[in-house]
Amino acid sequence: MNPNTRLIRAGKTSLAESRYAGGGNLNQATGILLLLTLIVNAAGAAEYHVSDNRFYNNLLVGDGVTRSEDEIQAILTKEPHGRKEGLGLWVYDTRAMLLQTGGNVYYHGTRPYRNESDAVRSATDPKIKVVEEGERVYLHLVLDDAVQKAKTALVTTELLGKAKISQLPYENCDGAPLRIDTDYFGKPRAVAGPTPDPFEKPGTGTLKLKLR
Repeated sequence: MNPNTRLIRAGKTSLAESRYAGGGNLNQATGILLLLTLIVNAAGAAEYHVSDNRFYNNLLVGDGVTRSEDEIQAILTKEPHGRKEGLGLWVYDTRAMLLQTGGNVYYHGTRPYRNESDAVRSATDPKIKVVEEGERVYLHLVLDDAVQKAKTALVTTELLGKAKISQLPYENCDGAPLRIDTDYFGKPRAVAGPTPDPFEKPGTGTLKLKLR
């Protein structure tokens, strides 16, 4: 198995989170997904019409276009429980099951979930781009102080709660409690108020982060 692949288990099923920081093996990833499908089929199927989703400590970036309230409501009421297309978590506003959210920052026109009371919004355009320089890969972006205002918490088994169907907690593949306390680079996360993005305390302003 690719060493950059983390398995997170919820009951009898697993989620394969493949990072491929060093150029992963697609065949291995495909094999994992096939195995998960077989596990789910063997465990039994359940009729499932609600969203069981969690969004914590994310940066959500839009295209700078802000839809009016009338436009948003027209989209939501046209097909209340159907799939919506939009930037931000507002597309879940009319789903039957409430989202679990927190610590998210909405940039450049994205819109938060209706029940996310602590969402932070900023009109700033992060101007995200990935640039290859020879064998190196860099992430360029612009961050303002909005990332410092988010009310975040470490993502753990306790925070995520239990999966809707299995009613079992999210765990590591060995059954140990999940605790995401390091960032993309392996840097320790702050226990109180971790940064809401893949990188712990990257700074503000114009940033250039080496990914590989």
